[in-house]
Amino acid sequence: MPSVEDWVTRPLNVVQNLYDSRRHDEKNQETPWITEVYKYFSTKLDDETNRKLIPYLNEKLSHEQKNHSLVRFRCMIQDNFGPEYFLAKGEVGQCCYFQDDVFKDDGMENGDCMETGRSLASRNIYYCVAIPGETPWVKQNYHKRDPTPSSSGRTCGMKRIRDDDDEDGEEATVMETEQSADGDNKKRKLEDSKSELSQPKPLTKNHPLPGEDGTTCIVKVYDELPQLDSLLPNKMYDFFGVLSMEPTPSLDSLKDAVSADMADEYRAHSPPSSFTPRLHCVAVYELKQNNYMLPEYKVMEGEDFSQFKDEAANLYEEMINLMKKATLGDELAARYLLIHLVSRVTKFEPKDTPIGKVVLNLGWIPSNSGYTRFLSKFIEHFVTKLFYFPMTLKNMNELKFAPRKNYQTMRLETGMLQMPENLYFIVDETQLSPGQLKEEGVVNLRALNHLVKTNHVEYDFQFHRIPYMHTPVTLVLSEGKSMLPCDVAVRLRPQDPMPEDLDQYLSSCLAEVSKRMDALRNYLTAVSFHSFQPSAEVYEFVQADFVSTRQQSGPDAFTVDDLNMHISILKCMINLLGITPNQEHWKEIRALEKERKDRIR
Repeated sequence: MPSVEDWVTRPLNVVQNLYDSRRHDEKNQETPWITEVYKYFSTKLDDETNRKLIPYLNEKLSHEQKNHSLVRFRCMIQDNFGPEYFLAKGEVGQCCYFQDDVFKDDGMENGDCMETGRSLASRNIYYCVAIPGETPWVKQNYHKRDPTPSSSGRTCGMKRIRDDDDEDGEEATVMETEQSADGDNKKRKLEDSKSELSQPKPLTKNHPLPGEDGTTCIVKVYDELPQLDSLLPNKMYDFFGVLSMEPTPSLDSLKDAVSADMADEYRAHSPPSSFTPRLHCVAVYELKQNNYMLPEYKVMEGEDFSQFKDEAANLYEEMINLMKKATLGDELAARYLLIHLVSRVTKFEPKDTPIGKVVLNLGWIPSNSGYTRFLSKFIEHFVTKLFYFPMTLKNMNELKFAPRKNYQTMRLETGMLQMPENLYFIVDETQLSPGQLKEEGVVNLRALNHLVKTNHVEYDFQFHRIPYMHTPVTLVLSEGKSMLPCDVAVRLRPQDPMPEDLDQYLSSCLAEVSKRMDALRNYLTAVSFHSFQPSAEVYEFVQADFVSTRQQSGPDAFTVDDLNMHISILKCMINLLGITPNQEHWKEIRALEKERKDRIR
């Protein structure tokens, strides 16, 4: 059997050996030999101890990566490039799976495989990006766990988006320029094709969130992978596979095989491997969450959650006290902020109605106080994924929100709203200044409004639009009531004066809980994925209260939407407390909602 060093550092030897053993075994030809490869590596990688041996591809520079070694990549699928065809086997029994450039010895290029008469196979190509919005504390701790950590110190690939108040600093919106080659490109003459092919075009990593510059990777998945049908865009995965850093053939070398009309597609799908490496997948696990201290591949239920259930009441009080510091002594705002922090869309009912979302509008924030940035930095220390969006006129007019399909490059050009599941999304309306929204700005505002209301983003496929479900946890900060259709609006009423130095105040708040920080982070992550369901008795009481209120005060006094939101808040509250709800908890929610509504009247 291969040693640990063999299957981690030389996985292609394992693949070739399994290929050879099956090729010479005439009695065992019913199942594809490649299933033995997946079985071998899955058996190894199901063991957490073995998974810790595999270096991460995340945040590594090209010279820090070892070609043909086994690596892992924590990522989100951004696009599916479709199938790629390749030679199933080379000469003298050489296996052509799990690698790219296998034709060096016989002088044949990959593009010549169609002319050889040999059998072809296909593999599915996914374009993946490092998890968008992953917060610094998460990245830093994954970096520490890496058996071969990067020496470059690239543990954070996120730049802040510039807002209108910035007088200096780097422009970090990193807006991708629209494809200027449209109708004119289609009319190019054949005699110009050589010059067109040789013209370099700027490379883009196609990261969804503006300002991010994390690792990207083209993941190649073979048809026999058991999880193939469950690989979906915008979901997070931990891919394990053979790293391929083979040089990508230049367009000049392929000018006879790639026409001028196909040049842009080739560039988009075949960036240099030093810019976007390739990974041939041997195993994959869906990431349910990306808190490194908790099980990543499953939702914590039953015994897994019991450790938090026993201490939930104390942890809840600690978090309430922390949130009161974040809201400058406003206990009502603190309670709603904590409830909102652990809310999550759990499912979509018929007609795609999201269940469980609590979009919070924290409004009536003092203008030009710096408070919104302080709150964003504060929350960043407790969630695993966060994106802060200053809603300036410039960002609204110039950023791309909804993804669009480019049929010239055959690539889904990403947009800001292509988010991973449960990303904490902060929209800062206080940054909006008087001015006019351009046509793109109006489209963007409509897309943002639609996401907040329905948890859907309509991807633009030019000839039609397709709605995709997204489940961010959205917080809207505003000077008055938000223009967006938020579920819950809370008027901020600080009881403490605004600190003169908010950065110093943030540091002091975090220092008080530094020894408990990991426990609080784990608590919030576990609670957001757990669910205590109200009993039938509680539901009967809720229904009776609903009917009684409407009979006494009219239908508008307690609408169906109000009822659904009350139930969502109740579920968040009991998850935080780790208890089974009763009628008293329902009455507490009703009182909480009354106080909130009285504030904004």
